[in-house]
Amino acid sequence: MNLLGVTPQVWFPVITLVLGFALQAFLNVLTDHRASRRERDARRDQRLDAMRSRRREFQRTTLLEAQDVMSQLMRLTVRAYLEDLAAFRKSGSWHKQLLTEDVDEGIRKCQADMARLRARIRSEQVRRLINQVVSLSVDAGLAENETNASFAIGSMANTGNDLNEQIGVLLRTLEDEEEHLLT
Repeated sequence: MNLLGVTPQVWFPVITLVLGFALQAFLNVLTDHRASRRERDARRDQRLDAMRSRRREFQRTTLLEAQDVMSQLMRLTVRAYLEDLAAFRKSGSWHKQLLTEDVDEGIRKCQADMARLRARIRSEQVRRLINQVVSLSVDAGLAENETNASFAIGSMANTGNDLNEQIGVLLRTLEDEEEHLLT
């Protein structure tokens, strides 16, 4: 069977050669597409791992800073209580004098820092405990008598311990996640 006047001995090898090239080109496109998809998936996984790592580091840093600020807030609140107590023993009336500048400004700064840090922490329980510590600090400062102030200080200390424990749990969890990724 002649095709356009060309014998099968000529056109058959030419057609099979062309079909072979076309098939090879098609297979190369499929292979390149699959390799490209694997590379894109690998880059996406690397970006996700880097993002998760940054998020864990950010949480770790924020939690550690929250512990430090909370501890400072508690110390300053106790100092304010002791200043009020000393003034009460001299004057006989509770809360009639101003706090020293460093205590007053320190408490204000710590409360502002705690609000900033609270907004960054992912754990609802830790945010709730931070709110309680700050609220109890305010309660101690606004207490109308020594008994109420003392009660607020004690409650703040207990809540602060709970907060420290919960932050410790979260920090250990973050470390465990990192170790798990390395294995």
